[in-house]
Amino acid sequence: TVKLRLFMSYCGCPYTMFPWCMYRKKTYRQLEVAYNNMFRRLLGYDKFSSARTMLVENRIDNFEARRRCMV
Repeated sequence: TVKLRLFMSYCGCPYTMFPWCMYRKKTYRQLEVAYNNMFRRLLGYDKFSSARTMLVENRIDNFEARRRCMV
C-alpha cells in the first residue's frame, strides 16, 4: 500500500498533466509507456505483464483516464 500511495502521489497527480495539453499524440504515447513502466518497476511486475491487468488489480486509473480527468 505504501508503494501504491507513492506512485499516486508522484505519478498520478492530475494537476501536473495540465501543461501537457498542447503536445502531440506521439508524446502522449511515450508518457503512457513511461507511466506503465514505472508502475511495473515499482511494484515488481514482469516487463511483459499486461498494463491493463496490473492497473485493474491495484485499482489505479490508467494514463488516459488521468488525462481525461484534467481536460
